[in-house]
This record gives sequence, C-alpha cells and structure tokens, in this order.
Amino acid sequence: MVKRARNSTIEKFLRARGGNAASNIQKRIDSIHSAVLLTTDHSGVLGSELFTLIYLCASAIALIDSHSQ
Repeated sequence: MVKRARNSTIEKFLRARGGNAASNIQKRIDSIHSAVLLTTDHSGVLGSELFTLIYLCASAIALIDSHSQ
C-alpha cells in the first residue's frame, strides 16, 4: 500500500511523525519504493494489511478527537 503513495504524501507523514533531516526522509522514501515482499503467503500479507488499516483508523480517530477538544 505504501509503495503506491505519492512521495509528497510519505514525506508529509514522516515529517508529522517527527521525521529526521530531509536527506534521511528521501532515503526512507527510496527504501520504500525499492522494497520487496518477504512473503507471498496471502495470510501473512493480509494480516499485515489488516493491522495497518486498524492502526491508521485508530490514528485518524485520535487525531480527530484531539482537534475536537
């Protein structure tokens, strides 16, 4: 999923999470785009994607909650 994201989106995310210097951010983006799957086992991949989706939803809810107070 992350590989499909635009570089600007990934950069915004990394900076919002307290990312390092610009050179490190670009290295991380390059690493993301050159990454390969460690497994093609669908149960492992789907489990990881489900965990990521749950984490992103929880993060969004926390962000919305912090802005609504």
